[in-house]
Amino acid sequence: MGRDKALLPSGPDEVLLQRAVRLAGGAVPLGQIVCVAAADQTLPRLPEAVEVVRDAERHLGPLAGLAAGMAALRRRADAVFVCGSDTPLLVPEFVVRMFEHLAGHQIAAPHDGERCHPLAAVYRADVLPIVASLLAAGERSLMALVDRCDTVRVSTDNLRDVDPTLATLCACNTPKEYRLLLEQLTAER
Repeated sequence: MGRDKALLPSGPDEVLLQRAVRLAGGAVPLGQIVCVAAADQTLPRLPEAVEVVRDAERHLGPLAGLAAGMAALRRRADAVFVCGSDTPLLVPEFVVRMFEHLAGHQIAAPHDGERCHPLAAVYRADVLPIVASLLAAGERSLMALVDRCDTVRVSTDNLRDVDPTLATLCACNTPKEYRLLLEQLTAER
């Protein structure tokens, strides 16, 4: 993207990270939300109840971010929903549905028939030792964790009743995707 996606405007009064937090707050209490940031990352103003933790090391990727966030929530939650700061169309009911699909599994991850979406998934706290072993082996990918654990792959067909267009799975990874998002948000206002 060329710049910090978390700070990209998503409307006149909020940036992508603020929007993602606000939408996630529709599914879980704000006191249960943890934002994991890079050690030197500048963050926008977030609600006081939202905890911010920093990566211990730079450039370790989403697997290390998951470890930091889960460690912060360890005594408050036995499972967490994980999303990126660039998920501005997150549907709170999608989050609730993913927790429902977790059941007795370690991970519940949406699967669209072609690929899994580990940044819209629910992870049990008992995956932390596996995360630690993967990080020690140099792994950085959430998919390595998904593939190694007891994962239920939730067909996106089972999520369309709460998120018909699967908007929760949309992220802004390129300037073009970001422009399209802004057009969509403007049209919704």
